[in-house]
Amino acid sequence: MATRATLLTMLMLCSAEGLQLSLAPQRRMLTTMSAEGVSRRAILGSASTIALAGAVAVGPALADDEVASAPAAPPAAPPAESSAEGSAEPPAAPAEAPEPLPKVYVKVVGEETAVSRTKMGGLLEPYNDVGKGWRINKPSGWNQFDTLPGVYEMKWEDLVATNREVLLVTTTPVKSTTTSVDMLGDVTEVGRKLGKGKKELLSAKAVEKEGILFYMWEFKTEDGHQLLQLCVNKGKLWSVDASAPDKRWSKVSELYTNSLLSFMPTLKSSAN
Repeated sequence: MATRATLLTMLMLCSAEGLQLSLAPQRRMLTTMSAEGVSRRAILGSASTIALAGAVAVGPALADDEVASAPAAPPAAPPAESSAEGSAEPPAAPAEAPEPLPKVYVKVVGEETAVSRTKMGGLLEPYNDVGKGWRINKPSGWNQFDTLPGVYEMKWEDLVATNREVLLVTTTPVKSTTTSVDMLGDVTEVGRKLGKGKKELLSAKAVEKEGILFYMWEFKTEDGHQLLQLCVNKGKLWSVDASAPDKRWSKVSELYTNSLLSFMPTLKSSAN
């Protein structure tokens, strides 16, 4: 193709008319051939350009197709801890606490004890509450305080040791199903609960007087002693509480004991 171009240039530089005339046919032929060569060159060039353009165009397209059609890369694996959490089974619901066993009632047979009737040479004297139906031998000569609702049924206080030597009778309503003090539990366990860490339980015993069961305790308080007696009768929990300071306990402990043993939540004695 380069030779044909050089020849065409040379023909165009010739100025002789004859030569031009004589060479007219050849020039026409060469021109035609040159044109054809140019056309072919153009065609070939165009084809090459198209092919190259197609290759360039197709190349990225194919690459894009390959990228588009390629499977997506798997997501990065989560940290081991998260993976374990994701794959672990959900924690089982906490087991329900077993229901407490029903409390078994164990009837307590108290020590048979006679109701005290001693007056200790005049240190004790009988007291009967006719309206509420109970009786006790109270300390003679002590100050007496009548009912204070919600606090006590009756209160006696020593004239000498005011607010230090006290005897109280109180009542608390109970359910109709509570018919005996032993339904509160074992006498020792009940005594410990009553102490609640504030009082030391020294003794605990169950006694039975005229068919009624009583719980009796002795406690050591911070600065004294306490005797406490409980029983259930007529839909009430009856309490007799006697206390005194340490320095007086030796003098009044027997008096308190006999007073508590004389108490009955009834007026009529079964011994009569």
